[in-house]
Amino acid sequence: MSLFFSLCSLLFLAPIAPEQPTAATTDDPAAFSIIHFVDLHATATDSELIVTGTLEPFLSMDDMEREELGLPKSLQYGLLDGVLRQMWLCLLHVDRERASVFPQPLTEPKVFYDLPYQLALRHLTGKPIQRLRNRVSIGLSTKPGYAFVARKDDHRTIPLKDLNGYLDFVKAIFFPEGEVRCSLPGADHFLMELSFITPFTPTSERREIIHAVAGSGSVWHRNDPDRRPHMLGTAHFEWQGTALLQTSAFHLKHYRKTLKLLISGLDHYERGNKSAAERDLEAYLARCPAEPTALATLAEIYRTTGRIHRAHELLVRNIAVVAPNERARKVLERITGKLDSHRSTLLARRHTFKQEPRLKPTVLSPRSGDLVGGEVSVRIEGPSSPSRLLSMDLYVNDELVREFSSPPFQHRHKFHKQYGRQQLRAEAFFYDETRAVTTTEFKAVPLEVEEQVNLVTIRAIVTQGGRRLLRNLKSLDFMVLERGNARPIERFRRNEAPLNVVFLLDTSASMGGPKLFSTQFAVNTFIEQLGPKDRVAAYTFDQKVMRLFDFTEPSATPEGKLFTLAPQSATALNDAIYVAHEQLMARSGTKVIILVSDGLNTMSTVVDESLREMLSGSPVMLYALYFNEERLPKWDRSGFSFLEELAGLTGCMATEIRDFRHMDRDFLRIYHELRSYYLLNFYTRQNKLEPDSLDLFIKKPNTQARFRPFLGDLDEIYGENQTAQQSD
Repeated sequence: MSLFFSLCSLLFLAPIAPEQPTAATTDDPAAFSIIHFVDLHATATDSELIVTGTLEPFLSMDDMEREELGLPKSLQYGLLDGVLRQMWLCLLHVDRERASVFPQPLTEPKVFYDLPYQLALRHLTGKPIQRLRNRVSIGLSTKPGYAFVARKDDHRTIPLKDLNGYLDFVKAIFFPEGEVRCSLPGADHFLMELSFITPFTPTSERREIIHAVAGSGSVWHRNDPDRRPHMLGTAHFEWQGTALLQTSAFHLKHYRKTLKLLISGLDHYERGNKSAAERDLEAYLARCPAEPTALATLAEIYRTTGRIHRAHELLVRNIAVVAPNERARKVLERITGKLDSHRSTLLARRHTFKQEPRLKPTVLSPRSGDLVGGEVSVRIEGPSSPSRLLSMDLYVNDELVREFSSPPFQHRHKFHKQYGRQQLRAEAFFYDETRAVTTTEFKAVPLEVEEQVNLVTIRAIVTQGGRRLLRNLKSLDFMVLERGNARPIERFRRNEAPLNVVFLLDTSASMGGPKLFSTQFAVNTFIEQLGPKDRVAAYTFDQKVMRLFDFTEPSATPEGKLFTLAPQSATALNDAIYVAHEQLMARSGTKVIILVSDGLNTMSTVVDESLREMLSGSPVMLYALYFNEERLPKWDRSGFSFLEELAGLTGCMATEIRDFRHMDRDFLRIYHELRSYYLLNFYTRQNKLEPDSLDLFIKKPNTQARFRPFLGDLDEIYGENQTAQQSD
């Protein structure tokens, strides 16, 4: 019977598998219901490094398919050992249909796949020290029920059954002798990586067999653009004396623990164990804050256990994540409705609340005894009450002029022919039905010409000749123009505040290989420049935004965590920027995001407009480094354009990376910029800041200033226990 008729008969004898093989077709479904990675370990002799690898479970397929986890289906067969499992399942399918596909028993093994792989030792830069490369041929043995793995000097058969068969299959590919020996590196620090290239099927005849029996998802062509490196395991090694310290697959193990917290929390919630669910979900959100399912579930737990205010605060604080998600949005609407009803009831009887004399709101301005002309800017700070604030009412001369439901408590009050002594009263009302009152008196005087004066802060960086940073300028070297009119500089200094830096590192699938190695090294180079008062944190983003390490002293940053990154799948870029911004806003000092990516945002919850709105009025600085891959047919510049726009909103820049071998130079340039910012203050008569109306000139030849204005004082960026100097 010809191959054509054999394949046609299969269409009737057995259903063609879907685009991807499924575990339901195996003898032991559990054997293929888990995604694995390789945990690499090494021992050293006087001259050799002896490497072993253990296949470790990452995540079960059942868990991956749970909609509430929000994981893309592409992970099932594209992540870690997914391609290896596809090959194994394909061999199972073809072996079962052996009699129909091959009219005569096989007299020699049938090769279906050619798989290149390598075990590489690298410097921290990613530059290879030693690469042990190999190719294996994979197919069916002449004996039914057996696969074979062959290389030049080795040919092994593996039973096509159960989990142990699959483990033997992976071992036969990468560790046929149980271990791999390589030369001992001379470097004090080095990396190890086990990876393979998506295999290809050698001949068209065999492609037709696979396509008919196992589905098109198990066929790869030699020149298929989707063929790419797959990272199976990473490790970082460091010599301390004669001891070889190693950190293997930290990123993947951390990822596994993080996802297990979410799974456990959701399972506990479904079983009604709310305390355990709360514990796990809070721990999960500490690692992955931009997770609408976890936020909605935790808010429901708070609500049903009597902590409705806490539930409301949790969702409102993360409104950019919550708003696009239907379930989280409905939870917020239900909580808000109940709170509004309760609040209205309390407000109606607030006149009966008991006054608490130990609590008083603080009037920050005007101060007692101040003289005010024309208009007064009122600023109030609420008292520290154990109960949540219900309302803050502001009275001027016993007339209610403003009612606040939440901070900031700021109001501009204009006097119309009201002169002389004025009284301001602030009353704070709390949900426990107590109230706190404070009063202050000041004088309003008539002015023939009414002026409004507001402080503006300018943050500026100055370069000469397009590149050289000017770091020793004086205030006399600057000129501020507002609508063409010069404004005197009231305060001037260089910003020497501690740096708070969040690195956002793209670990999507396309970042594998040199780009990820270069990114790790460049980040480490930057961290080495930081001072003892600076703090640094790092998040990876792919299908999830996950904290790699929290704000820590630069000297305490764990290299093993940074140098074991492994690529995943999608790109939640917007969510990553949102998370970093929220983490930074809770800290004092200079706030910086440094983002490295090569792709478009593909699966974020946070929408573009939310980021624009968030960054346009924020003191956070965003630097973006973007790998330019114009040589690729599907490369889209719109991702870079969006990052340029966001960085520009913060007064910073986005940089195209064309040569990843020198990324550390780009990071050092950012570091030197951050140490070279100037802060200038001047007063404006405008209530609303219009950046286009401002110009900043430098009285030096061939100089350019990149600047960003802020309405008000940015005291937090002057640094701890530091104040700006008066202009010279």
